[in-house]
Amino acid sequence: MVLLAGCVAPDPRPFQQYAVGVKQAGDALDQVLVQDIGWSRDKYIDSVLDGSVALRDTAILDRKSPFTVTFPAPGGVNTQPTFYKLQDVRVTLLALNDATEKYINVLATLASSDLVNPATFDAMAKDADASLNSITKQLDARVPGTAIHVFSVSSAEIARLVIEHKRHRALVKVLTESQAGVDGYCERCLALLTILDQSLATDYSAKADTLEGAFSKIPKAARAADPKARAAVEQLLQLNSDYLALVHSLQSAKTIYKALPQGHSELLKSVQKQPTGFEAIKLLYQEGIHLKSIYDELIKPTATKG
Repeated sequence: MVLLAGCVAPDPRPFQQYAVGVKQAGDALDQVLVQDIGWSRDKYIDSVLDGSVALRDTAILDRKSPFTVTFPAPGGVNTQPTFYKLQDVRVTLLALNDATEKYINVLATLASSDLVNPATFDAMAKDADASLNSITKQLDARVPGTAIHVFSVSSAEIARLVIEHKRHRALVKVLTESQAGVDGYCERCLALLTILDQSLATDYSAKADTLEGAFSKIPKAARAADPKARAAVEQLLQLNSDYLALVHSLQSAKTIYKALPQGHSELLKSVQKQPTGFEAIKLLYQEGIHLKSIYDELIKPTATKG
């Protein structure tokens, strides 16, 4: 087994801060989706119960062939409830976060001064490539636009440079050739954020209207003594707190995905010893910390929220 050391390693802090920004954006988006899936599911159940949506037309799965099920499509129109679509988006974003983490681990390995086993690195790079290119295909299918550039961090040339103790050159090559891919998937993520923002607004409005409707049905003179009236007000206030936090999460995630391509470019400049103030990476790190605080507040049990 041959273990190879790199030359003079670049400053690891920008890579660490870049990773923090990506990680926190992923966590925040997942929390937004978990909440919105719950709201959307509630909205669907209410629609079934009030008769505005037919259960048979929207929820009874159809098996037309072995190992295949589809949602009903009366009149050729797909009636899959929104919360199922949001669950699919969540799976896509979780896979994206996992793939991005693998890519950043490749960068960190190349940037490190630690010993590296070429075979281990090759396996890591191939795993990152497979994950990244699988998820970019999903993003291409979900959000229209120019096809995302294919990632190739496990190319034969990268492997050769690692074996030849030229990790610095390998890092420069990976960062250079991956820039188009990073640009592409960040563009898709920004488009997904817009879709999520609209979905969240729609589902919030439905829940808020339901609570306001329940409150308005209680006679004014009876509201002060009616526990249902107080409960409706308290639930609406909590709903507002959650919605505000979720919108702030989306805003921060938007800032992060806008800054990720520039931050990636700054990593390249840093390893090439070009001047850079790391403005985008600093912003990524700050927004990541901000998102962490929002995320921590969102996952607190309701009873402990002040």
